[in-house]
Amino acid sequence: RALYFPDRQVRVNAALALANARPKSSFVGSDRIVRVLSEAVRPAESQFAVVIAPDQNMLNELATTVKELGYTPIIGPTLAAISDQISAAPGVDVIVARVSGTAFADLYDQVNADDRVAALPVVAIVSQDDQIELTRRFEGASRRPALLVTATTGDVQNAIAEASKSASSVVMTAEQSTDLALRALDALRDVSLAGGEVFRATDAQPALVRALEDSRAEVVTKAAQVLALLENAEAQQAVAEVALDAAKPQDLRIALLGSLATSGNNFGRHVTDAQADKLLALVKSSQGDLALAAARAYGAMAMPTAQAVELLVK
Repeated sequence: RALYFPDRQVRVNAALALANARPKSSFVGSDRIVRVLSEAVRPAESQFAVVIAPDQNMLNELATTVKELGYTPIIGPTLAAISDQISAAPGVDVIVARVSGTAFADLYDQVNADDRVAALPVVAIVSQDDQIELTRRFEGASRRPALLVTATTGDVQNAIAEASKSASSVVMTAEQSTDLALRALDALRDVSLAGGEVFRATDAQPALVRALEDSRAEVVTKAAQVLALLENAEAQQAVAEVALDAAKPQDLRIALLGSLATSGNNFGRHVTDAQADKLLALVKSSQGDLALAAARAYGAMAMPTAQAVELLVK
């Protein structure tokens, strides 16, 4: 039940406990654990809002409003229409809808049936008559939507706060977010190493790839370590792309090149030809630990090593 709790800290700690238990067979909710761990990887200030409205003008207006409040909008006319976008996002924080009363009642049932968004705070902008009717309908409910007639930025902000209280959702501090992210990444690494059929670590890959651009170096490093354990081209190429970025700090690049070497040793070469050329060029142009890390990664790709070895000797 805690995997579905509105507060992210509760969800993630439940997922950590269940992942660390190393279950031998699947159970109700086991397919949700990796997804919840993936939610923890994003920064505390990174927030996403599902925005639903029947026409594009309404969608655009609501998208602008939630952007002003610091949310990245995921917009569409129905929940089903944006299902793939919701799956690709590293978790959703709130749902804002501008629909008729009947449509909202249906939407609310759909939200409750969808474990990706179930129990989230919900805000609805409806007519005054619909507001009265929906207020009656949800009277006494443990999780009540916030119902608005107008949709000014201030109104929506207050409504999100109201709905969040009803949903028992608590905003984390930056320190809490980082601690949770690092613990989740450790758990995902352990899940990847353990293998098995209960958890699929590849379900976390979209969140891990996004984490490579995180401002927190420790999060980037651990995300790369997990990606190095996933057997597919996208994972290896994502690590290579950041490791080869000259704008990144040298210590971080060395760590990522280490993960790239691990990926190459585990699964062979999946980097692109352009990335392989950049990797060899890095061996030629760099010195010390950076050159050594680049050479190790280059060699792990099972590519011709004679030139790299010669350059290192020089």
